[in-house]
Amino acid sequence: NAGVIILAATNRADILDRALMRAGRFDRQIYIELPDLEERKAIFRVHMRNLKKDDFDDFNSRLKYVNEILYIADNAGEIVFDRIFIEEIINLGKKVTVSVKSGPIINDANIDDAVDAGLDKITEIIETGHNKIGNCLKYVSLQFLDKFNNADLILCKGQGNFETLNSENAPIYFLLKAKCKSVAAELGVEYLDVAFVKSKFFCKRQ
Repeated sequence: NAGVIILAATNRADILDRALMRAGRFDRQIYIELPDLEERKAIFRVHMRNLKKDDFDDFNSRLKYVNEILYIADNAGEIVFDRIFIEEIINLGKKVTVSVKSGPIINDANIDDAVDAGLDKITEIIETGHNKIGNCLKYVSLQFLDKFNNADLILCKGQGNFETLNSENAPIYFLLKAKCKSVAAELGVEYLDVAFVKSKFFCKRQ
């Protein structure tokens, strides 16, 4: 095993077991500064490079001029990663409200998932008022409807939200995977492609 170097990375070196840090193990530490705004954009671009349709630049340019953002969550398994994106938006001085389902439906995120991800510590969480696929506005709570109608910008995750909200006159962007051929055709992408798209009825509120 001569000449083998093992590298590891963490953002919580303070909680590592001391046994890991003994001589002959991970006994050397290199501190890397947090990325600045341009570097974070570059990192984000790496993760977004497989998008087949990408309106993120348009979203990012509008983000500079708005204050209130409604973030409509989707998958319970993704909500931890949603937190990273939401923190970046908050760091720009924006107020973000995250919505989750009021009850179980497929694998959609609910309030317990959001709290487990720590979203309650950084932003406001509201429930949709229902446990149906997507967010048809005739089923949502008054609280959700108020946030939806007054948000300067809305980011919707998932195909169900795309199918139920794409015809609304609102400042919406969608991030989704096209899981059926009819949705893929509407988006102008291939089946199972990922897209970040502006609503066809996008309505500016500022």
